[in-house]
Amino acid sequence: MKPFFAALLLGVLPALFPGPGTELSARQFFLSQWGAYLDMPQGWEPLESEETRVTFSGSGAYLQIKTYAADRFATAEDIAVFAMNELTADAEGEEFTYLGEEAMFFTFLFALGGEPFEGYGLTLNSGDYDWIVLSFAPASRLAALNPFLLSALDSFSPDARGLLSPGPVSRYYQASYGPEELIPAQVDFRGLRLNLELERFAQESSEAVIQREAEVLNHYSPQDGDAWSRFYRMIYRDVYRKVDPLYRALVLAGMRPPEAPGDIARELLAFIQGFEYDRTWNLADFASPQEALLTGQGDCDSLAIFYVILLKHYGIDGIIMVSSRFSHALAAVDVEGPGARFPFEEKRYLVAETTADVELGLIESSMSAVEGWLGVSFFP
Repeated sequence: MKPFFAALLLGVLPALFPGPGTELSARQFFLSQWGAYLDMPQGWEPLESEETRVTFSGSGAYLQIKTYAADRFATAEDIAVFAMNELTADAEGEEFTYLGEEAMFFTFLFALGGEPFEGYGLTLNSGDYDWIVLSFAPASRLAALNPFLLSALDSFSPDARGLLSPGPVSRYYQASYGPEELIPAQVDFRGLRLNLELERFAQESSEAVIQREAEVLNHYSPQDGDAWSRFYRMIYRDVYRKVDPLYRALVLAGMRPPEAPGDIARELLAFIQGFEYDRTWNLADFASPQEALLTGQGDCDSLAIFYVILLKHYGIDGIIMVSSRFSHALAAVDVEGPGARFPFEEKRYLVAETTADVELGLIESSMSAVEGWLGVSFFP
């Protein structure tokens, strides 16, 4: 038995995150010993912890993180070779850049107690630590658990920078499609035509993430609020920075702080309401903001999250509200003004309908029951 996984097999259950404030919400975790973050699929729980290693498990699969001093290895490939030698594993991988640092994504196969396991690995050669992050399951269940393994791995952030940037798997997706290309997009704002350049493969990687997270979500019921919240958090994180070109164009067009937050919220809402309502009808039934910019179309939840991302760029707190009862999604924003408000996390957010040309604070009377809505906030 390799010592790398000995504690996992023994089932040790010490306190994984001692101290207050280390679990953010639902399955969001702050790994205080390293300053790292995870947003695990619903049902995945801490299994064991040591000074340099933590392990989660769920659905018969595992995610394990191990760290070394930053000067232990010269390259991300060196870290991966070391990890695979420890496991006596066969592996194939490629290097890429994650958060400006050298990383490697790989698949691997190894035997544990005579049973074959397969999974995905990430190594990261960063300034603070050398990281090994492994997500794996029995080979016999790999096909069924594949979306969970990739989703768990993609939820890893080595520090706060990753909370508003695509996850490591998403970044690898984007790098693997080929040399980056820019594609033009045009949007109308305040009677002006804004010209944008969007990364083509950023859109394709977002579509892959959205479909994967829909596969994960498909294993939970419509009433499982934690699973639904995580679905939107994973998408929000993936697309947040990909909206930067639009934000820069809006600032150049005159939409800049220190305009009153309420005025910014109303102008952005009118902008989002200008997109045509359309559904994708795929498994996720969700269009990325990049797709909305290229097509001028989107559905209720994709436009709501698009709106909240733009609000965040302007430093304005917003949430989305989703409802299985009403088969609809709205946004809501923490600004002053009259209208219907949604109480959530000790605030009262002013509702924002993104798919109809109505003022901020207005909601269709048949959908006004507060208990019919699930609020979803985004960290940080």
